[in-house]
Amino acid sequence: MKRLRMKTVYNDSARSAGLKKISPEELRDLKKTLLVIASDVDEVCEKHGIKLMAAFGTLLGAVRHDGFIPWDDDMDFMMLRNDYEKLIEVFDKELGDRYILQVPRVEPNATFGRMKIRKRDTLFLEYETEGLPIDKGVFIDIAPLDKIPGSSIKRKIHNLIFNFHRQVTIATAFYRYPSKRLDLVIRNNKTANYIMKARKIIGFIFSFRKPGYWNVRTDEIARKYMNDDYDNYSDIYKNRGYFSNISNYNDLFPCIKHKFEYREFYLPKKYDEILIEQYGDYMRIPDENKREIHYILDLKL
Repeated sequence: MKRLRMKTVYNDSARSAGLKKISPEELRDLKKTLLVIASDVDEVCEKHGIKLMAAFGTLLGAVRHDGFIPWDDDMDFMMLRNDYEKLIEVFDKELGDRYILQVPRVEPNATFGRMKIRKRDTLFLEYETEGLPIDKGVFIDIAPLDKIPGSSIKRKIHNLIFNFHRQVTIATAFYRYPSKRLDLVIRNNKTANYIMKARKIIGFIFSFRKPGYWNVRTDEIARKYMNDDYDNYSDIYKNRGYFSNISNYNDLFPCIKHKFEYREFYLPKKYDEILIEQYGDYMRIPDENKREIHYILDLKL
């Protein structure tokens, strides 16, 4: 049975609802802004011995296009949890004048879990997170790679506890900070409507605590094994992250510098194996109707 991806459901609904699609001119300028953000962050990471590695579409773009996937409109990176914590520690001093850091412990209402670094005085307004009371500037994503236990039983228990808190975080955020535009976008999609109603009921049940509380608690659970002697890592915020896309330390390091547009970024050592697991025949250009793009409400650079 094919796994349901809410992002795909939302985007299909957004396309049907006629939401704003980023124009070619806007996309060109957005990519320039994203590269500035990523370059500034990478320079700070190099200074502090932090390995910032390309991930997901950015990793695919680096290998297949030596830069952005032509239709892509975001940038994704990853790093080990200990490096992630170090970046949080130095952020204000090194980047705080130009950028805004969103992680659970710094901005609890940023309930998407992974780190976002947003450029000040810009706007990238997404319909899914329209209601969240946070800054909504142009951003790059950085996923923490968390250590996961070797025992399958221990892993399943930890995954169950993590996913419970993660889903409660999402549900209470939708209940407390609803996106009116998202509700309009999905109103004619029975599946999405059903799931949203269920989430808001769950959000109501658990709203005795604010979404920020559940978000911080979820992050604490994700970090549970960061100081343990395990050698496997995963982005457990990703769907099925505990059971797919698992990397051994030697799959990631030593990192490889690779061209991306006018500069270079690190790629994980075994990038080919990682890309095959994520995308299959990743060098094949997908049909236009299968390319993932974002639909937004507003963009200001």
